[in-house]
Amino acid sequence: MRKNKFLNYSFILLITLAVEIVLLTCSARIPSGQLKENLLESAEFLCEKQPFFHLTEKDKASKIDRHADAILLNIAYSCDSSAPFASVMRSRYYYDEYANENDNLLYCVKNDASPTYEYMRYWHGSLAFLRPLFLFFDLSQIYVLNMILLAVLLLIAFWAIKKEYGFGTGICFLVACFVCAVWYVPFSLEYMSTFVIAFGSVPIILRLRRKYTGSDVPVFLVLGSLTAFTDFLTTETLTFLLPLTLYILKQNEKKILFCVKSGVSWLFGYGFTWSFKWVLYSIVFRTNGLSDALASTAERTGGEAAASMNLLQQINGALLRNLRCLFPVSLCSDRIGFVLPVLLLVLIAMVFYLVKKQKNLPDVVPVLFLIGLIPYVRFAVLSNHSYIHYFFTFRAQLVSIFCLLLIFYHGTDVAFLKQEYKKLKHKFRAKKRR
Repeated sequence: MRKNKFLNYSFILLITLAVEIVLLTCSARIPSGQLKENLLESAEFLCEKQPFFHLTEKDKASKIDRHADAILLNIAYSCDSSAPFASVMRSRYYYDEYANENDNLLYCVKNDASPTYEYMRYWHGSLAFLRPLFLFFDLSQIYVLNMILLAVLLLIAFWAIKKEYGFGTGICFLVACFVCAVWYVPFSLEYMSTFVIAFGSVPIILRLRRKYTGSDVPVFLVLGSLTAFTDFLTTETLTFLLPLTLYILKQNEKKILFCVKSGVSWLFGYGFTWSFKWVLYSIVFRTNGLSDALASTAERTGGEAAASMNLLQQINGALLRNLRCLFPVSLCSDRIGFVLPVLLLVLIAMVFYLVKKQKNLPDVVPVLFLIGLIPYVRFAVLSNHSYIHYFFTFRAQLVSIFCLLLIFYHGTDVAFLKQEYKKLKHKFRAKKRR
């Protein structure tokens, strides 16, 4: 029985990977000349601003990364339609170290410059959809499409959560999205993929959970694979933790075991898909593609973000930098922004201690607490990456905020609060009569 399950799960993962590679290869068959007009307009649009800038002045959460978008468009234009599979494996693009990536893209498209740099450690799977879109739209129009897509997916996810768990849980989800400033996500291609996967998966997983028992392992395998295929290491835990949280709310027993099993499934799908690119590259081009990828991985974990910092300071800085991007802390000055998140967390813990159910605290509460901690474990483990790129990694806390709100929602002693409210109301009326 276990052998059959293993074979079924392996088959699902391999089919997913095969579909991903076919879609990406097919997109590379589109001649770059057909994309040139829209990519040229896109490059000129990108050059209007610096690669990194704030959409809203003084809002730390509004920092947009167009550096990665320019690289992605550069790879899109540099694809060789005569050798599409080799092209998507190598992910080459034009690079000049003395210019920023926006200018590199503009030069590449204007002059049909030959690619000079390989960026093979990622799949860049979003090109499977972006290259066809560039046949009809330029980048500014695609950002508008992103806004529409994200808004629709968010509303569908809210509706599905409300229908399955009630209005209160749906509101917790919306508030978490608000605190993490998801309205800025559509303005960078780099930010989009994990939100599309996570929000888009919500109605699907809830339906699968109702209709098919044991659908969790295949679901998390596929989600992990899709994340590794499309993401630039931005908010990858979102595609695991949001579905997991929704599963846990209806999991009657063995919640921790379920979390472990789901985590292993997601990690296997994620790790297998990512490393498969390196192995396949090494086989096809008869070279060691693992060395660059592993060196980059080591840099993201133990590398120094600043020469004056030790690892402990870097981890601490990464945690605080990500916390201070949450709304409304993101609007505060730098000095207050480092202190206020900690004070708010202490205040929230004190309030919950006062209003929590004294007896029969739901067993889902400690599990939600553990799930909510996982993004911070990720920030600590990938401290270099989380410190430098805090302005987009912070949105992984969406699940942490969601779990925190759910802990209040499920763990608050409503009867106690009603009783205290009646006492206060009675005292107020008594004073008014005097």
